[in-house]
Amino acid sequence: MIILAAALQGAGVDAVLQEVRLYREGGEAVRTVRVEGLESGEAIVLAGLPGSLEPEGLQARLVTGEGLRLGAIRFERLNPNELPKSPARIAAEAELRRIDQALEDAAAPAARAARRAKLHADLRAALLEAMKEAPGGEVDTRVWDAHAGEQEALDEKLALERAAAVKLVELREEKAAAERALQEARRIEAALNGRLTIETAGSATGPLELELRTRFGGAGWQPQYRIDARPVAGQWQLAYQARLRNQTGEAWEDVKLTLLTGRPSWRMQAPELPPVYLEKPRPPAQFDGVPRAMMMEAKADMAGAPAAPAVEAERLTTQFVLSVPGTVRLAAFADGQVVDLAERAVPARFWSATTPAIDATAYLHGEATLELDWPLLPGPASLLVDGAVTGRFTLPFVNPGDTLELGFGENPAIQVEFKVLGVQARDTGLIDRVRRHARHYEATVRNLMPVAHPVRVNSRFPISRDGQIEVRRLAPADQEVDVESGRFAWERELAAGAEAAFTTRFEVVAPRDWELPQNF
Repeated sequence: MIILAAALQGAGVDAVLQEVRLYREGGEAVRTVRVEGLESGEAIVLAGLPGSLEPEGLQARLVTGEGLRLGAIRFERLNPNELPKSPARIAAEAELRRIDQALEDAAAPAARAARRAKLHADLRAALLEAMKEAPGGEVDTRVWDAHAGEQEALDEKLALERAAAVKLVELREEKAAAERALQEARRIEAALNGRLTIETAGSATGPLELELRTRFGGAGWQPQYRIDARPVAGQWQLAYQARLRNQTGEAWEDVKLTLLTGRPSWRMQAPELPPVYLEKPRPPAQFDGVPRAMMMEAKADMAGAPAAPAVEAERLTTQFVLSVPGTVRLAAFADGQVVDLAERAVPARFWSATTPAIDATAYLHGEATLELDWPLLPGPASLLVDGAVTGRFTLPFVNPGDTLELGFGENPAIQVEFKVLGVQARDTGLIDRVRRHARHYEATVRNLMPVAHPVRVNSRFPISRDGQIEVRRLAPADQEVDVESGRFAWERELAAGAEAAFTTRFEVVAPRDWELPQNF
């Protein structure tokens, strides 16, 4: 329960925060306001509300209190010097005073010993000065007594400081914590500087109850995800989470929280593009000596198209609502608290892809159709494989029913070996004088997973951009090849423990004196 400070004369008022509807930026709150008694014509005043409330979003509805009518609602933000001290600030200041007194008490014995040592030192100095004024006399025994007294007091001071050292460290740590608490209390006071006044008319007997709806800034939420790939089970374990932000200064305790995927906005229609008029360029206007009327006309011509009409202001509505299970607690200035929204096992298809000519590593991929009741909003996702984190990814917007493909990083259970079996260049032809470049590559893939697993091996043929260069594709002969890039891929499902070899062979025939790049 959150009890707000009341400024109502002769009546008890409390407001309980019941529900928060949180947008990506900003939100709405529903409070129940109870008033024990109200005189005829008296206003209901609530202080200690967040200063981030938006006055245009205030709504009040009478639940109980027949005979009473609600009038105008006013909201104002108080200056810091008008704010009363909160109980938290009063308690923090009292704690600081207690700790300061305890520090003084703990250091007092050593301080008294230090003062005694100084008195003995001053006495010794005065005696020595007197001996200088009467030279030839015997050394006053009081000099030795003062010196002994000073040393004794210094030794006592050191012993007392050592005995109080641990206590002083503890008290200084407590003081630092109390200073942080005081700073936080002042910060909350500055944020809770709103005061609400509801005018009333008529009268009601007995207690009355209001429902107060407010819109506020300084809060919001961001989606984040945890996607755990389970290749053996053929599924993703998808956890949908929300990262909450509350900078209103008001603590939310045991509050029903609803998340909305939209954003409050004052623009509900796409703006219209103004027309663009194109015409034959004119020579620069010469304004020297031109009459004022002609200058005004020339400036109007240069102004171009008229401004677009102003758009209408209308409140944005949301398309998806995500209810947080149970209730939540969020501190007055919390940023980063994560709540779980939902978790689903999603059927998925997995395969591993490798490009041996560049990197002899296989990478795990997964694809799933998300038959969910809610969309995946753009946000960060932690990617895991069998519970082990493999990386992070930023998800795009995904509607229910859409298919999403993700890469989960290296798959060490798929071993890849790449070999260059042949690189040759030979000259042929007495008349044509051409050079034949032969290439022969082989990739071997082994599946060490406990289940059958599809693999995709990426390769390519060179593409000729000149009629005098001929590319002869020898192996594979029946593979579909992209005509623009020359890329192709073998796809095969390997049983557990099985391996397969994939060969790429081709020959490039070009004029003998042409220098071709060697990276093919």
